[in-house]
Amino acid sequence: MKSNLWARLAMFGVGAPLLIAVLLWVNVAHYIVLAGLLWTIQILGFAELEQILVKAGLPAPGKGSLILAVLSSFAVYVASFFNVPHLAVLALTWSLLTLLSLAPLTLAEEADFPKLAAAGASRLLVLFYIGLLPSFLMLIVTSLPDARGAVATFALATFGNDSLAWLAGMTLGRKRGILKVSPKKSLAGFIGGTLGSVLAMALGTGLLAVRPPSWDLFSFLAFSVVSGLCMSFFVVVGDLFESALKRSAAIKDSGTIVPGRGGVLDSFDSLLYSGPCFVALVMLFRLFGA
Repeated sequence: MKSNLWARLAMFGVGAPLLIAVLLWVNVAHYIVLAGLLWTIQILGFAELEQILVKAGLPAPGKGSLILAVLSSFAVYVASFFNVPHLAVLALTWSLLTLLSLAPLTLAEEADFPKLAAAGASRLLVLFYIGLLPSFLMLIVTSLPDARGAVATFALATFGNDSLAWLAGMTLGRKRGILKVSPKKSLAGFIGGTLGSVLAMALGTGLLAVRPPSWDLFSFLAFSVVSGLCMSFFVVVGDLFESALKRSAAIKDSGTIVPGRGGVLDSFDSLLYSGPCFVALVMLFRLFGA
């Protein structure tokens, strides 16, 4: 617990000021610094996911799957410089790259036939988890007119959920073992995390947005609660999905690169899984200049 506390304090004390500094003063080439961070997460996350898949008994997806996954987010980044429908670019690019990733299976030898379904599943998971989900994060970072407010709100809604869930779980959590894939999770933690997401969405759309929505008080509060609940759900599911993957491979952490936290996937699983939800809310309610 103590190492986890120091790791969280270190990430907040270092990560939060760095993110604020980048958002305020390093808006170069559509936040290429943050785009580079996402590409780094994809590369390191692939190495961790490949290890999980192999330990779980699935074939290694191969470096070609990583290249295709990174190309998906790269296409979204390039599209941000042009007046094109960015979601359409993401959907079409990812679909084509996914088809390409499965194409080599058609050249398999007869001896490999029993492994083809597992090989296809392995490649599809990489294209989904390391390709599609980070591409939604790239869209948030590079493709919205008010990217500064969007990134800040998204970070608050995800990391705020995680931090308040951990704090509430440590101080108030009594009922644990609700979910077998992550038995340390508590009901108090779920409630605390949800509150964090609700407050973050209220703060982000009310104060951080360059052009806050012109809603009355009831509409604003209703949106904050509903969007916070949606974000909280996907933040939690993202954490649990990664825990389920680790359970399948009988490992505790996805890696060791983040002291006190584990691997890259351990640290960014919630962001990856909640990105599509945030984009859906932004597009549906025309937030942050969308």
